[in-house]
Amino acid sequence: MNRTAAKVVERSIQGFPAVGTPIGGTQEILRDLDPRFLFRSPSADDIATGLLERIPEVAGNQALRTRCRQFVEERYSWEAVIPRLEALFYATAGLPGPDPREVGAPAWASAEDGSGGGHSADGVQRHS
Repeated sequence: MNRTAAKVVERSIQGFPAVGTPIGGTQEILRDLDPRFLFRSPSADDIATGLLERIPEVAGNQALRTRCRQFVEERYSWEAVIPRLEALFYATAGLPGPDPREVGAPAWASAEDGSGGGHSADGVQRHS
């Protein structure tokens, strides 16, 4: 996770909705949390427009603050991350283990035949 994306997670766990550009890890986080918090582009005009559109919706919205915290707890807490990491380690090593698709790991971690393993981050099968 890059620093900007980490800031989005840090702000969200504190209950502060974050907005961001559709670049890097920020877009992956915000797309899943609420795509309306992604600016259309990194241009100054789109950032200004996005801020003006979101401010009225965010100000004093306790339900949104709670949803931000819950989102981060469900996706980025140790309880959520460890099973995904274990599945990725097994899959990368080509060893039997949890199916990465069942624990929310990225799609590349699952073998095309559904066996759930054997592929590295670059999608190349290392073991059969």
